[in-house]
Amino acid sequence: MAGQSTEFDENAVLSEDTVLDKDTVVGMLAAFGDRAPEAVDDMVGSLELTWLIAEIEQKYSVVLDLTDEQLASIHTVEDATSVLREALEQGESS
Repeated sequence: MAGQSTEFDENAVLSEDTVLDKDTVVGMLAAFGDRAPEAVDDMVGSLELTWLIAEIEQKYSVVLDLTDEQLASIHTVEDATSVLREALEQGESS
Protein backbone atom coordinates (compact mmCIF):
# COMPACT_ATOMS: atom_id res chain seq x y z
CA MET A 1 0.00 0.00 0.00
CA ALA A 2 2.84 2.37 0.73
CA GLY A 3 3.92 4.05 -2.44
CA GLN A 4 0.78 3.02 -4.31
CA SER A 5 -0.65 5.74 -6.45
CA THR A 6 -4.35 6.35 -6.66
CA GLU A 7 -6.32 7.29 -9.72
CA PHE A 8 -6.81 10.79 -8.32
CA ASP A 9 -4.91 13.85 -9.44
CA GLU A 10 -2.17 14.29 -6.85
CA ASN A 11 -1.72 17.88 -8.02
CA ALA A 12 -5.29 18.88 -7.24
CA VAL A 13 -5.69 22.04 -5.21
CA LEU A 14 -8.63 23.60 -3.48
CA SER A 15 -10.73 25.86 -5.62
CA GLU A 16 -14.28 27.12 -5.71
CA ASP A 17 -15.14 23.96 -7.68
CA THR A 18 -13.67 21.58 -5.10
CA VAL A 19 -16.31 19.10 -4.04
CA LEU A 20 -15.66 16.18 -1.79
CA ASP A 21 -18.51 13.81 -2.50
CA LYS A 22 -19.31 10.26 -1.46
CA ASP A 23 -18.01 8.80 -4.73
CA THR A 24 -14.64 10.51 -4.21
CA VAL A 25 -14.41 9.21 -0.64
CA VAL A 26 -15.38 5.68 -1.72
CA GLY A 27 -12.78 5.85 -4.50
CA MET A 28 -10.08 6.88 -2.05
CA LEU A 29 -11.06 4.15 0.38
CA ALA A 30 -11.05 1.63 -2.46
CA ALA A 31 -7.44 2.53 -3.18
CA PHE A 32 -6.70 1.70 0.46
CA GLY A 33 -6.57 -2.07 0.28
CA ASP A 34 -6.50 -2.17 -3.52
CA ARG A 35 -10.18 -3.06 -3.95
CA ALA A 36 -13.08 -2.15 -6.17
CA PRO A 37 -15.31 0.73 -5.03
CA GLU A 38 -18.19 -1.75 -4.73
CA ALA A 39 -16.17 -3.66 -2.13
CA VAL A 40 -15.86 -0.67 0.21
CA ASP A 41 -17.84 -1.25 3.40
CA ASP A 42 -20.10 1.55 4.62
CA MET A 43 -18.41 1.48 8.03
CA VAL A 44 -15.09 3.36 8.25
CA GLY A 45 -12.47 1.96 10.61
CA SER A 46 -9.94 4.10 12.45
CA LEU A 47 -7.05 3.05 10.20
CA GLU A 48 -9.10 3.79 7.08
CA LEU A 49 -10.07 7.18 8.49
CA THR A 50 -6.47 8.06 9.31
CA TRP A 51 -5.41 7.06 5.80
CA LEU A 52 -8.34 8.94 4.23
CA ILE A 53 -7.47 12.16 6.07
CA ALA A 54 -3.83 11.88 4.96
CA GLU A 55 -4.92 11.29 1.34
CA ILE A 56 -7.23 14.32 1.38
CA GLU A 57 -4.54 16.51 2.92
CA GLN A 58 -2.07 15.39 0.26
CA LYS A 59 -4.52 15.64 -2.64
CA TYR A 60 -5.70 19.15 -1.76
CA SER A 61 -2.45 20.43 -0.19
CA VAL A 62 -4.18 21.31 3.08
CA VAL A 63 -3.89 20.43 6.73
CA LEU A 64 -7.28 19.49 8.16
CA ASP A 65 -7.81 20.76 11.68
CA LEU A 66 -10.36 18.26 12.98
CA THR A 67 -11.63 18.37 16.54
CA ASP A 68 -11.96 15.27 18.70
CA GLU A 69 -15.73 15.62 18.38
CA GLN A 70 -15.56 15.67 14.59
CA LEU A 71 -13.32 12.60 14.52
CA ALA A 72 -15.54 10.75 17.01
CA SER A 73 -18.59 11.44 14.85
CA ILE A 74 -17.19 9.59 11.83
CA HIS A 75 -18.45 6.02 11.64
CA THR A 76 -19.66 5.64 8.05
CA VAL A 77 -18.64 6.74 4.57
CA GLU A 78 -21.48 9.28 4.67
CA ASP A 79 -20.19 10.66 8.01
CA ALA A 80 -16.66 10.92 6.60
CA THR A 81 -17.88 12.68 3.48
CA SER A 82 -19.89 15.22 5.46
CA VAL A 83 -17.28 15.99 8.14
CA LEU A 84 -14.32 16.10 5.76
CA ARG A 85 -16.19 18.23 3.20
CA GLU A 86 -17.04 20.71 5.96
CA ALA A 87 -13.41 20.74 7.13
CA LEU A 88 -12.21 21.40 3.56
CA GLU A 89 -14.71 24.24 3.15
CA GLN A 90 -13.57 25.81 6.43
CA GLY A 91 -9.98 25.49 5.28
CA GLU A 92 -10.82 27.29 2.01
CA SER A 93 -12.27 30.29 3.83
CA SER A 94 -9.39 30.62 6.31
